[in-house]
Amino acid sequence: MTDTRYKGGMDAREQLSACATSAGILASPEDRHNYRRVWARDGVIAALGAVVAELPRGPGWLRTTLETLAGAQGPVGQVPSNVTCGESPAVSYGTAAVRLDASLWFMVGVGVLARLDGGASETLVQAALRARTFLRAWEGNEGGLLYVPRAGNWADEYPVLGYTLYDNALRLWAEREVDGLLTARGQAAEARDYMSPLRRALLAGPTPLSWSDPAELSSTFFGFGTALLALLAPEEDARPALDWLEAHVQAGLLPAFSPPIRPEDPAWAHLEALAGYGLRNTPGRYHNGGLWPVVSGWAAAAARLRGRDALADVLAAGISAANRDGAFPEFVDAIDGTFGGTRGMAWSAAAELLATAPRPAVAALVGAALTPPAAEA
Repeated sequence: MTDTRYKGGMDAREQLSACATSAGILASPEDRHNYRRVWARDGVIAALGAVVAELPRGPGWLRTTLETLAGAQGPVGQVPSNVTCGESPAVSYGTAAVRLDASLWFMVGVGVLARLDGGASETLVQAALRARTFLRAWEGNEGGLLYVPRAGNWADEYPVLGYTLYDNALRLWAEREVDGLLTARGQAAEARDYMSPLRRALLAGPTPLSWSDPAELSSTFFGFGTALLALLAPEEDARPALDWLEAHVQAGLLPAFSPPIRPEDPAWAHLEALAGYGLRNTPGRYHNGGLWPVVSGWAAAAARLRGRDALADVLAAGISAANRDGAFPEFVDAIDGTFGGTRGMAWSAAAELLATAPRPAVAALVGAALTPPAAEA
């Protein structure tokens, strides 16, 4: 029997439909750990998966998700981490700390909507511009890099701090999209150079640093950050990032971070302090070495864009295996292969669509010029 999921088939598309509401895409229909909400990060990524797969409802899902987020934007321009709709509406900008990547993914979403669906409303454009101004304050020293607090991004229960690879690689895309919104209106783009500071701070060695701050340089593998770097950076930076990703594939998937922090390590105390719903970050689980379909989906898209189809196919098969039987898990346990976290995750479904999207579709999604792919290593 043909495995339609490996080809971005109906199971992944149906799961996205199950997560779609009139207010946007829910992280999951499962009412667990606040996932039955419209999350900036999850909702935009899920909608981008639908867009890259050319699902007819994809642009509409992206638009409604962005409108819900814009309607709850904070007073200084911060985009909410998540919004609860319905009879008891609620807004969260982050519990332990503000989630800076919520604003970054929002900026990306508005720009993609404007480019690929004939424009974005004035409300969304202005919200994206306010989000840009908000993020500039988290740069502060005008050095070109966001300084992210602990618990300030996707890895909210992992001890990430400072100039992070994930947020600053994502910013390359977000700022480019907002510049595109300005030029489409006949206004001057900022056109700031964010790549050079990123290179100096995090890419000076043989492999990317995951984060740096004045007291620490982390050589831990950061799957999501490396995947976005491989997708968005110039070719000379993307090639070693893809090699670094390939070196960390386990069972066809990529870990959030590697190697895992263990109880005897000094950072273990930070894991315990950051635990929001009990300690989920035991070694090989959740952010602490768990294998994530969504991370793998972005890495596969990057590999496809750069002509590394063999790597993309390995990751696509791994995502399909993780999503089998409609599980769409948040992560897979790196030790025993069991499904972990919340099930029915929209962005795990989107990961299949990202991983199997053809190269021109990925290029269109990220607004990249399509050049001849480099030869496979």
